[in-house]
Amino acid sequence: MKLSLSLLILLQFHLLNTAQDSTIFEYNSIEEALLNPEKVVRLNLSDQQFVFSPNIWEQFVNLQYLSLKNEHLWEVPEELMELKRLKILDLSGNDFINLPSNFFELRSLEELYLNDEKELT
Repeated sequence: MKLSLSLLILLQFHLLNTAQDSTIFEYNSIEEALLNPEKVVRLNLSDQQFVFSPNIWEQFVNLQYLSLKNEHLWEVPEELMELKRLKILDLSGNDFINLPSNFFELRSLEELYLNDEKELT
């Protein structure tokens, strides 16, 4: 019984540390995120009028959450399809009409938010 209790305590310690670590890797600034892009798990660029530059997304190899809410996008950047670990994508409040034809390449995507889209049909 003592061994099982020790394993349980170690597991709880590991889970607590993992939960704490994941909050550290959330960024609200592209400049900060680009300092260590491989560590970024969550990136919230909502309401920032971010200018997309080519090849920026390939650096975020561990990105799981991305919010581009209210960025006034006329199209979804094709480069987003490079985010192979992306699970949650918030594109709410933008101005695009269609999703890219290769959108299905986001195979890890579990949640997609398109709330308040201006023109999406």
